Amino acid sequence: MYRFHRHLLKLCSIKPYHKIVNGYCKSQRRNWKILFFGTDSFSLETLKLLNENSKKDGLVCELQVVCASKFVKVRRKLKQVSPVWTYVQDNDLKIIPWPVVDKQSLKGFNVGVLSSFGHLIPSDVLDSLPLGIINVHPSLLPRWRGANPIMHTILNGDKETGVTIMQLSERFDCGPILNQKHYPVPAKCTAADLRQLLAKEGGALLIETLRDLEQCIANKREQDEREVVDAPKRKPGIEIVDWSKSCESISRLYRAISDEVTLQTVWKGDVVKLSKMVTVESQSIGISDVVAGQISYSKSHKALCVHCRDGWLGFQEIVFNGKRLSAADFNNGFLAGPKIKTVEIFQSNIDDKS
Repeated sequence: MYRFHRHLLKLCSIKPYHKIVNGYCKSQRRNWKILFFGTDSFSLETLKLLNENSKKDGLVCELQVVCASKFVKVRRKLKQVSPVWTYVQDNDLKIIPWPVVDKQSLKGFNVGVLSSFGHLIPSDVLDSLPLGIINVHPSLLPRWRGANPIMHTILNGDKETGVTIMQLSERFDCGPILNQKHYPVPAKCTAADLRQLLAKEGGALLIETLRDLEQCIANKREQDEREVVDAPKRKPGIEIVDWSKSCESISRLYRAISDEVTLQTVWKGDVVKLSKMVTVESQSIGISDVVAGQISYSKSHKALCVHCRDGWLGFQEIVFNGKRLSAADFNNGFLAGPKIKTVEIFQSNIDDKS
């Protein structure tokens, strides 16, 4: 029976078979039995909407959850309890263990929904669901195909982003597109801000897609491989600041990664971590003949200001020698006083600590 359903989906692009596929899907409309795959705060928004719909208008008549782990990584080695795991426990939803060993546990579900799951779904699981699995992806595929689309959206300075609902295939983010919606990228937003926005919009678009799934499947379109832009995981060392770059470039870096890792630089051979970035007007510093990485404390901004290629950026909080300090405390302890050199410079290369 499962193979029959999947053959129907393949035939839906041929006009004479549209009515057959539509007839099946209409019989399931507003009565979906859904297996949800997710782990983090992004996927939680979609799970909430599915669960709410199961209680209100009957779009979802059954909902169970596959959660890969009780814990999710938040910053480097720090972990927290998965928001999806917590929500499942609080709302008495049933969890199916990952990896799915007992394929009998998948019987009875019409379709899977996946959002920020982080694991490749094997073909035997895909084949066990009549309509396969549909994925909520926070970019306009095929642009930013990969593990970290939101970070790359901000790093690249994109003015527009969006959400894609796609059918899952055996390769990451390569399946046909069922639905897609565009959104402007808010000015100066962080990755955390954009993730929250797209999580909500993605959940809403998923519900919209489920309401008219037969049309979305019939009108699905393959991704254009010529337009693929990859969004790989964050590379180690990306947090090391190159002060010869523009203020805009460094600002994007801060906004793209600050919820995962802190910006780093070197001062007198020691690593310095910088957070709570603020914009600074060059005229307020009042220094001429500056070089990249030069430091100046701004009392009005309560920030340690660093000169970049085309201006200054300020940081109100510093971590130095394992201690978290305000910019004022760092200035008073290490930069102020007659014995301190007039010009202090942050280095861009952590490997060069001479």
